[in-house]
Amino acid sequence: MEASHSTKKTLLTQETTGSRRRRLATGLRGAHLYETTQADDKVFWSAECTVADKLVSKRFASELHARAWLSVATQSRVELSSVERRDFERPCSSPCFADKE
Repeated sequence: MEASHSTKKTLLTQETTGSRRRRLATGLRGAHLYETTQADDKVFWSAECTVADKLVSKRFASELHARAWLSVATQSRVELSSVERRDFERPCSSPCFADKE
């Protein structure tokens, strides 16, 4: 595994077999955002943060969607409504993450 530091936006680059993962700055405490390029040049973003004392990690087809989710997920709230909870916990429905049979 190779790690390197480069631009201000990119905090860390890791190269593994066939894929490359870059950690991106978020400006949010305790939130992590990664851009992953797979061996077949498909790109996705992973966002992770702690919600209700539990580490939550999600994959997204766009960086903007991942950053928006992190922004909402890290807001301190007294309670999520049932609609917000449903949207927050549902899986990503992007076609690039569809299971291939």
